[in-house]
Amino acid sequence: MTLNGVTTARLFLRQLSLLNSARDCNAECVLAGSVNAVYDLLNSSDTAPAGNLQSSYTTIASFPGLMFGIINIIG
Repeated sequence: MTLNGVTTARLFLRQLSLLNSARDCNAECVLAGSVNAVYDLLNSSDTAPAGNLQSSYTTIASFPGLMFGIINIIG
């Protein structure tokens, strides 16, 4: 097996273990249980990236965001 095959197999096994642990998680270990909770957590962060509109994580109105969009549209 090549190095890429080993790396892919390890990543796949890691994802399976993460999915299994998330399935066994009880209500106390859920940090963000809804879309609104994730939005609130992102907006309450004090370490927002520089260059985004109003230093927000939830915006794509920046040069890196524009480049990300162009790259994804072009393919």
